[in-house]
Amino acid sequence: MVFILYSLVELVRGNGAIAVLVFALLLSNFNELAKRLKVEGEFELDTSLRAFHVEVSFFVRTFFFIFVGLMFDVRALKSEVVIMAGIIFLILLVARILGVVVIGLSDKKLSPFAKSILSLMPRGLAAAVLALLPLSAGIIIPHFAQIVFSIIILTNLATTFGVFLIERKRSTAV
Repeated sequence: MVFILYSLVELVRGNGAIAVLVFALLLSNFNELAKRLKVEGEFELDTSLRAFHVEVSFFVRTFFFIFVGLMFDVRALKSEVVIMAGIIFLILLVARILGVVVIGLSDKKLSPFAKSILSLMPRGLAAAVLALLPLSAGIIIPHFAQIVFSIIILTNLATTFGVFLIERKRSTAV
């Protein structure tokens, strides 16, 4: 069914990948959508479909990190790449801090989770795919992909470190 949807959308010159994404989002969140639309009845995905979803998600995540590892060229890590990635990472971190402060001030129920929200900032598949779009369109931006992949790695390392600190503090408090 998904392949048919993809093919039909591509046939009318639409974006098949986005159509499949929207379809998957609607399918996995149909129960919540039905509540908001005031549709009677329970809509649950079959447990085997949920298990399949977990397996596919694991495969996609694994493939993504293999892809990033293959695309990341250590020889291309020049000082300007490291500096630019570091500056962008710091900008992302400051924006994240400001966002968490605003959320904490606007919703006091979220304040206890501020450190968790702050630390969960990894970039991933979307950033990697978008980093390759200019190249596929024939636009050459020097070191662009390396900078993006460096930011992906930095944000994932920061998330890992942040979660480690939060969990260590939580385990000593218990």
